[in-house]
This record gives sequence, C-alpha cells and structure tokens, in this order.
Amino acid sequence: MLEYCELFEDGFIRSKKLCIKAFLRRATSFIERYKFNKAKKDINEVLKLKEGEKNSLRMLKEIEIKIEHRKKTRLLMKEEDEA
Repeated sequence: MLEYCELFEDGFIRSKKLCIKAFLRRATSFIERYKFNKAKKDINEVLKLKEGEKNSLRMLKEIEIKIEHRKKTRLLMKEEDEA
C-alpha cells in the first residue's frame, strides 16, 4: 500500500490517514522483529505527515530505549568476551 501511494500519488499526502496507519503497523512489525532502525524510519515518516502524532512519539521513545539497550548489551557482551 505504501509503495502504491509513493509511486502513483507522488508521496503520501493524498492518502495521509491510510499511510499513517500503514506506517504505524509496519513499524510495530519491525519492532517485533527487532528491526529498530527500520521502525524508527517509519515513525519519522509518520511525524512528517502529522507532526506531534501521539502514538508515533510514544513509539519513537520506545524504539530509542530499545536501541540504547541493545548497544549497552552488545558492549557488555564484548567486555565479557575480552575478559
């Protein structure tokens, strides 16, 4: 759906509500599969379409926390491997 809008509607503005919903659903799917950077990209697209959208802001904070947690976990694992 998103690809259709991007190609045939010159972006996401014409079908704004549907695109927001699709981006949020896809971001949720990415989060569940630990693809946080892709999820963050989709959330940022939502925020371009609707600045200050509450669900997006909440999800963005969650994603940033998960990314930071992953970085700390990797750092700890690396330190344990070196010890």
